[in-house]
Amino acid sequence: MRVERSTKSQVSSRLAMLVKEKEKNSNKDLFGSEENFHDIVKAKDEEARRRKEERDRQRKERKKKAKEKTQQPPEHEDGDGETEVVEEEAIDPALAAMMGFSGCGGGKKNH
Repeated sequence: MRVERSTKSQVSSRLAMLVKEKEKNSNKDLFGSEENFHDIVKAKDEEARRRKEERDRQRKERKKKAKEKTQQPPEHEDGDGETEVVEEEAIDPALAAMMGFSGCGGGKKNH
């Protein structure tokens, strides 16, 4: 496959054409931008307000769920469809002593 190389004059004419197109497009934006600018700002403000309301709603739901979770003890369902309240198991001190855990917070093992 053979590739044709561009000459300096071809490159400079292409660049000049791109510059003209860019200027033409920027002039269009300047004339109609004032009206569009206000619409864009209003749309962005509205979107920001909606996002804030959504975050507030989600935050309230999370707080409500967390509050309900802390007020109710966890439930356990038996095979026959009945729910039971599961009590938190206490650590047996004799078992902890046998495994080498002590109640003191020193971090050293008592031998």
